[in-house]
Amino acid sequence: MSTADSAPDFAGRTDFEDADRGLVAGPAHPRITAEDGRVVWDFGATAFLREDCPDTANPSLWRQSQLCARAGLYEVTGGGVYQIRGFDLSNMTLIEGRHGGAPTGGAALTLTLTEPQLLGALTGRGLDGIDRTGDPAVLTTLMSVLDEPDPGFAIVTP
Repeated sequence: MSTADSAPDFAGRTDFEDADRGLVAGPAHPRITAEDGRVVWDFGATAFLREDCPDTANPSLWRQSQLCARAGLYEVTGGGVYQIRGFDLSNMTLIEGRHGGAPTGGAALTLTLTEPQLLGALTGRGLDGIDRTGDPAVLTTLMSVLDEPDPGFAIVTP
């Protein structure tokens, strides 16, 4: 927009390209359920946002909702910063450290692991040797929403 009075260019797709940049993988399952089977997050609940904006909705809010409804694991930078987006109302940032790290006071869970340990966890070889501080149930919840590991999945690093 060039001025505060002009309308946004809704035909432009740059916002969507930016929002999708770095997508590594989308959700493995259409819903996240609690241990008792209750649905706690349903990715299909926002499917209506794929449609054109109805006359009864504000076009700017509709577009913002479309952008926020994107979900998956995203590589934010080539320097080891990833985000898990759209799995609830917040995002989770994962930072690949080169020399370990100190636990953050307010973190629900902090993992300190090497690249081989991360690759082992992602390919189903377990969590041996990974230092964990905080609530270990957070890791169990995270692992429960991921696909079964595929040992044939290629992980390419610089």
